[in-house]
Amino acid sequence: QRRQQVGVLRGVVDAVEHHVLERDAPVELRGGLDHVVERVLHVDRVVDFDPHGEDQVENPDQAKNLVDDDPDSGWQTAVYFNRVDFGGLKDGVGVILDLGLVREVNEVRLQLVGAPTDLSIFVARPTRSSLPTNLSQMREVASLNGAGTDVVFGLGPNTRTRYVTVWLRSLPEISADQFRGEIRTVTVSGR
Repeated sequence: QRRQQVGVLRGVVDAVEHHVLERDAPVELRGGLDHVVERVLHVDRVVDFDPHGEDQVENPDQAKNLVDDDPDSGWQTAVYFNRVDFGGLKDGVGVILDLGLVREVNEVRLQLVGAPTDLSIFVARPTRSSLPTNLSQMREVASLNGAGTDVVFGLGPNTRTRYVTVWLRSLPEISADQFRGEIRTVTVSGR
């Protein structure tokens, strides 16, 4: 009886997920529970992303801190002066999350330090097998201006990728005419 209840639950959740549940409509039971359940996805590695910088690095030694389970560590941009837009030197900087393999990504959750921050989420095509080296190799799937410290991006259906990029476009002020972005944690959820 328990197995039958689980099967019915799987079918109902699957039908709701695919927007086909109608009154008294038959529900096709398929797939395992893994097909339905969204979970936190493993991140194989985190790489700093500074395609517009002279040296093309932005605190690379800190990137791994985003997924180290320590809420007090994180990744910071360099300090920029006089303007929120990286001192007018570049369009932005960020980090690339390598999921190790192509996954369906439904949500990106961030814990930032300071506010406001303008940021976007980019993803590479699912066919891409190497780390992107510039924004033209990805597409923007979410964007937010004036973000606070807790940010959740819900991504559209069927967002499949191996590489998720968090791209900072504007930085919070840390002292008079000094601007720096900081991400403490990042969590990617999906299937």
